[in-house]
Formats: sequence, structure tokens, C-alpha cells
Amino acid sequence: MDNIGVENIGTLVLVKNMQHKLTSQQKKVAMYVIANPAKTLDLTAAQLAEEISVSEASVVRFSKEIGFKGYYEFKIHLAKDLGADNEQPVPESILRTDSSMDVFQKIMASEQEDLKYTTEMLNKDDFIKAVDMINKAEKIAFFGIGSSYVVAYDAFWHFSNIGKKAQVEQDQGAQILLAQSLGKNDLAVAISLSGESKITNLNVKIAHSNGVPVISLTQNSKSEIALFSDCVLLTYSKNYQTHDLATASRIAQLAILDALCTGVAVKNWDYALEYHHNISKLIRSQQF
Repeated sequence: MDNIGVENIGTLVLVKNMQHKLTSQQKKVAMYVIANPAKTLDLTAAQLAEEISVSEASVVRFSKEIGFKGYYEFKIHLAKDLGADNEQPVPESILRTDSSMDVFQKIMASEQEDLKYTTEMLNKDDFIKAVDMINKAEKIAFFGIGSSYVVAYDAFWHFSNIGKKAQVEQDQGAQILLAQSLGKNDLAVAISLSGESKITNLNVKIAHSNGVPVISLTQNSKSEIALFSDCVLLTYSKNYQTHDLATASRIAQLAILDALCTGVAVKNWDYALEYHHNISKLIRSQQF
């Protein structure tokens, strides 16, 4: 491989940095790889070409244009970036020699980039469907563990502030009880980056088996959580390390949930306005 930069900045970052040099067909390959890096590893050049309706030659040329000898070598480096042997404790764009301001600028750029790619890859019909599902639900139950619980709690807070009956639980046993308590007129919203969190998957299965509609926010469209969901909202993130320092993935999820909440508020403008005014007044009375 001729491109020296990949060893320092990572394969996905290299793909993004090289997009301006690609043809329109090669850019389609790049966008797919960026949005589906793990799935790309399971595809041959021919399968990837068929997936995005380009020629197999375009896939090979894409690999060579960004600095690899071919698609096989490209996948080797991509697999290394996504593998468990990547022991870097911070996002891949951060170098050991970076100053504090270098870190700040890179992290801010990373957050903006993740929002940009999430916006581009989000299915508009699925988003509209999710707004309608939330609007019709009598109660919304949010499920997530670890960093996804933080997102779930934030969503609970925002929807509660516009008058939607919502509930979230941190304890895993309480989450199971919540999932079991839902009725067909309620809604389960499951949040999991990998889509493979055991307790979240269990809650989704419980809700699904009881006829409860399910919306999932995940990066993995082929995951178990997506399989049992009526509506899947996909988010993008380039952070595949096991550490939890990078917040870009959570910010993309927070932004989608914020947009969903706002969309529901718009459909119920007068009610949401009055409810938010009353609850804000009550909260302020206890603060000052």
C-alpha cells in the first residue's frame, strides 16, 4: 500500500479524507463503507457492487484510488481498525502527540461529522413513521443500558416536558417489569449502538411478543434489536473501540430523539405549549 497516512489516521478516516478525489461511482462505495463498515467486511467486491448498484470494477478502483493494492488489502486494514486488537483508549483521530487544543478541535469536528453522516443516511420515511408512532402512543417506554441509558433518560425528560406520558428505568429488573407492563397502545423505544445488548434485546422481545410497537435506534440494521422492531432509525459513528470516551454516537442519537420530540410537539402545538409552560413554571417555583 502506497498511502502512509492510513497507519496513523485509520481506514475510515482515510476514506472520508479521500472522497474529493473519487468519481461519482467510487463515492457511492465510500458512502456505503462509511455507513456500514462492519457489513462491508462480509461482502466480496461483487457483492458490494450489487448492493449499491455499481460495477465491481468501481469497487476495485475505489480501493486503489485511496491507496490500496485492491479490495482485499482494503478489507484487511478495515478489519484491523474494527478489531478488538485496537487498544487505543481514545477516538481514532486522536494522536498521542496532540495538544489539548488539538484534541478539542478534533473532537468538535468529529461530532459535526457524525451528525452530517447520520443526516445523510437516515431514512426520511422511517423518521416520519417514528413521529407518527410516538404521537399515537399512550405511553412511551425508553430502554437502554450503559451509555445508551443516558440517551434514554434524556429522551424521557424531553418527551415528558411536552406532555407525553413516558417512563425509563435504570435497573435491569425494573426494565423487564416495564417491558412486561406495556400494552398494545403503548410504545417501546430501544436504544443500542451495537443492537446486541442482551437486556435491551430481551425487553424488545417481551414488548414485541405482547403486540407492543417498537422503535429502535442503532448502528446495526442487521442486529437482533432491529429484527424485532417496527421502525429502525440508523445512526452513524466511526468509533468502534470498546472505550466509552467518544460521545459522537450518543450525540447523533440525542439529536434524532430531539428531532422526534420536536416533531411530536409540532403536531400538538397548543397542548405542548401549555403543558411545557405549566411544568416549567412549577419547576422554577422550586428552584428559586
